[in-house]
Amino acid sequence: MRMLIMMDYISDINNNKLWLNNNRIFEDIADQVGVKRSDWSWQTKLSDLNLNGFKDISVVSGFSELTFQNHHFENISTSNAISFQDVSNSSGFGNRSRSMCYELFDYDHDGDLDAIVTDYSGSAAFLESRVSDSDQALAWLELRLEGVFSNRDAIGSKISVETKHGVKQTAFYTGVGFMNQSLQPVHFGLGNSVDSVTVRISWPLGLQEVHDRIPDNSNITFREGNGYKINDLSSYKITGCTDTNS
Repeated sequence: MRMLIMMDYISDINNNKLWLNNNRIFEDIADQVGVKRSDWSWQTKLSDLNLNGFKDISVVSGFSELTFQNHHFENISTSNAISFQDVSNSSGFGNRSRSMCYELFDYDHDGDLDAIVTDYSGSAAFLESRVSDSDQALAWLELRLEGVFSNRDAIGSKISVETKHGVKQTAFYTGVGFMNQSLQPVHFGLGNSVDSVTVRISWPLGLQEVHDRIPDNSNITFREGNGYKINDLSSYKITGCTDTNS
């Protein structure tokens, strides 16, 4: 059984904050779990990069003509303790750059999150994740929302995902980023294969929906009050322009 951990991460110049929500009382635990320092940092994301069911932390850094290492902190928490390890070098995310923003998205529809990292005065870097290529590939789910009565992009919705293993995650369907706009699909890592999950959606105008037996390893569009559609997006490598479905 995995515990539900509610956190928010804020970057600064070697003084990052990881706020743990403990029944609406917030505690900064960045130093004790090893994510306090990441140089001259800008944009951060909490995303499950290794699909194990826990959100990892990634941070890009840089300033003017100064280059700094980008950081990837892997979430290795257990049911008893919150813990991260710095895997920046081994994961390939830890290049030195002058970066202020980046985006994570599944460009080739294989279930893991790839990254495009900008550079203040250089070329952008495209980092393809190989997590799904592993013999021990884990399960995932990517959801899109379409508002009917609420706003068209369903901004402000709340999504919860629960599996038979008890993994439960919540995501607010909003776009955030520094000098950029995040893509809208909401991506969940589910850990070991779960076959199906329960998805709960709270739409902005108050409609509550519960969808059972949703297949894992799927890209699904939910339409407010009108059920869902499983998108047929086969995994393939794209050359040239990126895919609008990513």
